[in-house]
Amino acid sequence: MLPLPEGEGMYGRAMFRLVLILALFALPAFADEIVNTAPSNAELGRYSVVKSGDLTARLDSATGAVWFLCPKKNKQAWCRAKEIPALAAGPVGRYRLAETTPLILIDSVTGRSWQRCDLPTPEKGLAWCALED
Repeated sequence: MLPLPEGEGMYGRAMFRLVLILALFALPAFADEIVNTAPSNAELGRYSVVKSGDLTARLDSATGAVWFLCPKKNKQAWCRAKEIPALAAGPVGRYRLAETTPLILIDSVTGRSWQRCDLPTPEKGLAWCALED
């Protein structure tokens, strides 16, 4: 048990107890702000990392966004590939990367697919080229 403050009389001891009780009730409120909540089951597996040859890619399987591992200032960083126009977001798992050379992005809802362009140009950068059906 915590020692009560000395020499402050009855009022000081009562105030100390009141502050202590209020602090104990406030702890759960602060804990909720500090503790990160676990992701929902719908969010699990949203991001994946695949390797294809010397290329490493990270995929957001809900939006189709892809990043490539690239060197930046003597370190590695994720560089976002240019977005595919009119790419619809969907549930986790809608988009997948096939670990082929070149890397292929597949929309599992529409069946459309794109491959990473082999010869990036200044206009395309790290871009995707649509594969025809």
